[in-house]
Amino acid sequence: MCKMTISRIVKEAWWLDACALVATYACFETLLHHIVTLSASSYEQPVIAFEVFRGLASNGLALALTTIVVIVVVVLVVRGGSVFGARARSIFDRWVDIAEGGRLRMLATVSGLVLVWYLTTIPPNYYFGQSYIVDRLLLMVALGLAVWRPIGVLPLIALVIAFVGQMDYPLGGYSWAAHLLPRQVLLMVGSLLVVRVFLPRVETRSFLVVLCCLIAANYFWSGVDKLALNWLARDHIANLVPATHANGWLAQLREDQIEQLASWLAIVGWPMKLFTICAEVGAIGFFVSRRTPRLFLIGWSILHVGIFATTGICFWMWVAVDIALLATFFLGQKPAWVFDRRTQLLSVLLIVSSTLWTRPTALAWLDSPVSYSFRFDTVNEKGEVTHLAPLFFAPNEYELTLGDLDALIDEPLLGISWGAIRDQKVLDRLESATSLEEIW
Repeated sequence: MCKMTISRIVKEAWWLDACALVATYACFETLLHHIVTLSASSYEQPVIAFEVFRGLASNGLALALTTIVVIVVVVLVVRGGSVFGARARSIFDRWVDIAEGGRLRMLATVSGLVLVWYLTTIPPNYYFGQSYIVDRLLLMVALGLAVWRPIGVLPLIALVIAFVGQMDYPLGGYSWAAHLLPRQVLLMVGSLLVVRVFLPRVETRSFLVVLCCLIAANYFWSGVDKLALNWLARDHIANLVPATHANGWLAQLREDQIEQLASWLAIVGWPMKLFTICAEVGAIGFFVSRRTPRLFLIGWSILHVGIFATTGICFWMWVAVDIALLATFFLGQKPAWVFDRRTQLLSVLLIVSSTLWTRPTALAWLDSPVSYSFRFDTVNEKGEVTHLAPLFFAPNEYELTLGDLDALIDEPLLGISWGAIRDQKVLDRLESATSLEEIW
């Protein structure tokens, strides 16, 4: 049966489209991050977009590649009489010129909108002393272009990556996971535009399968990482509530109320963990039947809402993309090919091999019974003390909330971040210790 399924895939053309999309996406992701990764000195300037062009001019390899691509595209577009020239011009097609263009447009619009809304509303960067007003306006213009024509997603995603880069300074280690899914959608749409130049009849089937596998891979590898940590047996979800409360989440609740919430989570912790593993590891079976895409997309959204309610970890952009994908492609009757064995086999291969062609996020940790909590106070000239919440340090509030301040502390640390730890040996010592001396 397996040999028969593989032979059918080889005989059809759509799997070639899927492979082309995967290869193009991998190149796009690597090239964009290489081109728009800027130094700290670049963010000291008022316009980030100018610094992208300046960095491109100073990077010989990136400049050469970009110049070659631009020249090739211009030549092909100008040569309107050639067949390939006409194909090259297809990169400027309207949404209606693409199969299922209306659905793609809605999905890309939602992804671009959540990114632009988030980035244009964050406070000024006080570390660099810049507000980046021009870049915020450019983000909105690029979003308008993306809604108008698919080609607009390319400048939009480049501006997004460059703008987010400021958050990696001065502490480093900024997590890009919170807005990973909408960036992946935009990159995949951009990959589709390029593939259509060479494979003009690329099927919606291929795009949908690769995109869903790209999204599912993030959940799948998070679940696999949890299994590697023996998460089901070792983790105690109730431990995370006091840790997040100490860092400001559910601050309106008293300590006795937090204890009650932690006690309740201790009771329902096992069913919650089982649901999490099924929703994440089970993502490898995204295309098993007509119902599974809906179940997974809804289940993932419920998972994020539950995590937010108990810990304050908010992946609302992931929820927006999951719901948008559900609404655009998986409500109503779908063609049988979406769920046939050929699609199932290819989807499993793409998800398992995703670490080779993209950068799936694996979110997994163990909840520690001990946690660090940092407090930030300022003293003015009169000696008055004012408490500063982590949000004051935006756009770096995330790192300060997590307590990732190893570089600023000379004392020994246990590798705990926001109550989360990965070292099981340290966790064993924390769970068995009766005093601080036993821990160290």
